[in-house]
Amino acid sequence: MGKYDTAVSAIAVHASEKEFLKKGNFLTNNTSDYALLPLFKQALAQPYNGSKLIVLHIMGSHENFCDRIKKDIYRLKDKDLSCYLSTYNQTDTIIKNVVNDLKATQDSYSLIYFSDHGLNNVSTIKGKTQLVHGDLYKQNYEVPLIEIASDMHQHVTLKKHISAFNFMSIFSNWIGVKTIQLPSLNVYQLPKNNNIQVLSGNKMVLFRSLKNDPDEIIKHEGGNYKY
Repeated sequence: MGKYDTAVSAIAVHASEKEFLKKGNFLTNNTSDYALLPLFKQALAQPYNGSKLIVLHIMGSHENFCDRIKKDIYRLKDKDLSCYLSTYNQTDTIIKNVVNDLKATQDSYSLIYFSDHGLNNVSTIKGKTQLVHGDLYKQNYEVPLIEIASDMHQHVTLKKHISAFNFMSIFSNWIGVKTIQLPSLNVYQLPKNNNIQVLSGNKMVLFRSLKNDPDEIIKHEGGNYKY
């Protein structure tokens, strides 16, 4: 547990089976997300009645990117960007391995993948990327929500924004749990909402009012910045 942990960590502590790769906060030591795969197989093989929920909390593309990977597979001149793209490839590979393990059980399954936040570029050096966690741009909030399931046989793309404030309702619907504390929401049936608000700094603002992350921030003579 660390000062940046949320209720998710507290929930994980109370799970019937748990395994933490880090024994302190997220900076304690660099562990590979691949280390979760044998633990996933182990959890998958355990006998159970009814349904089973397995949660994998990965570091993914969290900065510092080069600390997250075993090898930079792209070897671009922009080292930070190269490592960032390599973390994406690593996460894709992990999801692929998890899905293959699920298929091998020949049981029905459903997997959802999502991220907690996006990143934006704060580099002032031309041709160099420095991606950080922020709250000023749309891209800081545009994160993927992907479902892969044994009974899904076509690729469907939902072209609509959905607020992460609805996630617990979406999650309860996904695992088939009903509670009086919050409504159950089907992500596929949610209507389009053009007035979604996000928490930026210490206030709620309309998502559509945010700017796009600029391609580059170049510092000029006199300390002025061009976006």
